[in-house]
Amino acid sequence: MDKRARAVFGDWQTPPELAKAICRLLQEKSCAPHFMLEPTCGQGNFIEAALAAFPALQTVCGIEIYAPYLAHLRSRLSAKAPRAEVKLQHADIFSVDPTGIIPHDPAASLLILGNPPWVTNSALGAQDAAVNLPPKANLGGWRGIEALTGKSNFDIATAICLKLLPVLYGRSATLALLLKNSVIVQLLRHMQQRPAGLISFEQYALNAWQEFGASTAASLLLLRFAPAADACCVALNPEDGVQCTLYDFYTRRKIKTYGWCAGNFVSNCALYRQVQSLDGSCPFTWRSGMKHDCAAVLELTLQPDGSLQNGLGERADVEAEVLYPWCKGADLNADVAQPSRCIILPQRYPSEDTAQLALTHPRAFAYLSAHGARLDARRSRIYQGRPRFAVIRHWRIFFYAVQGGDCWTI
Repeated sequence: MDKRARAVFGDWQTPPELAKAICRLLQEKSCAPHFMLEPTCGQGNFIEAALAAFPALQTVCGIEIYAPYLAHLRSRLSAKAPRAEVKLQHADIFSVDPTGIIPHDPAASLLILGNPPWVTNSALGAQDAAVNLPPKANLGGWRGIEALTGKSNFDIATAICLKLLPVLYGRSATLALLLKNSVIVQLLRHMQQRPAGLISFEQYALNAWQEFGASTAASLLLLRFAPAADACCVALNPEDGVQCTLYDFYTRRKIKTYGWCAGNFVSNCALYRQVQSLDGSCPFTWRSGMKHDCAAVLELTLQPDGSLQNGLGERADVEAEVLYPWCKGADLNADVAQPSRCIILPQRYPSEDTAQLALTHPRAFAYLSAHGARLDARRSRIYQGRPRFAVIRHWRIFFYAVQGGDCWTI
């Protein structure tokens, strides 16, 4: 699979040894499935590991969108003659109805095992990909302006999980998927109310660089379900929602528990309980108020000689009046006293005509025009019908100019 195809399919194949190690963990958890589904089976390393690990397996179903992987897997399995029935389907998981695959026998123990794509819907859009996409949906229920400014972006793996989870509720079932940590947090937020039959929500942290060569934070998500009448509460206290226990995958050491605690989503339930009496309502709301989608052009870095350089490695000569300090989350986390970056703001409000820059700030206008192709290529619908070079700010924010300007209230 070439580099672009890998980006489109979010393809990070699970190493065989990791697949075997995950099956050993499931054995430790007394997982003994009769039926297994892998929603994106790829080269089939999980299927082979499961066939070797779980003697009670009767049927294995693998779905894969990339046909060459399926052909290779069929060849490997035919040489081994597995004792369980193996059904491989060339399809997009979003076009498949899982209720038509999973057995209806309530006595059958189910396992959903695998490694869904590590890619977001906006990343697929940037690749002009027409495959591997779920039906368009605002998964977070964001209002229009929030959805357009980025909050509606989601991981394809999130959509896959939300599609598969309902078929497990109230069944003897296990879901074990390799996911980015951000996806696991999204799913936990989604489960403020405990689904029917959920008995445990566990996360096993992996070294994604070591296992996949991927610079991201990823873990094994392990959810276990039982018939609703047999399930016990997974929350620590009656007023809590669903909580996740985080472990180290390699040592099985418990790290912490996080999730819904007394109506709040917290990063460490035990520590929150110690200071819960201090919690209250803050009169201020943090707003992320800038969307520009062209960091290489609009974000500039101050150089030792006092010049400004853009993300393309070019010097940027623009008027000081259009430059503003630019802090990101990493700067705040590092407690940076003086920002080393600034941003070009060509407008005071989103509908202001930027053509006037040619008269008021000609150097800035020349710079933006020279990079007009990049700015014009921004794909978000929010720029449609806006002035050229527009940036979007949808809350009232105070700005202070880099070099002695007046405060702007916009």
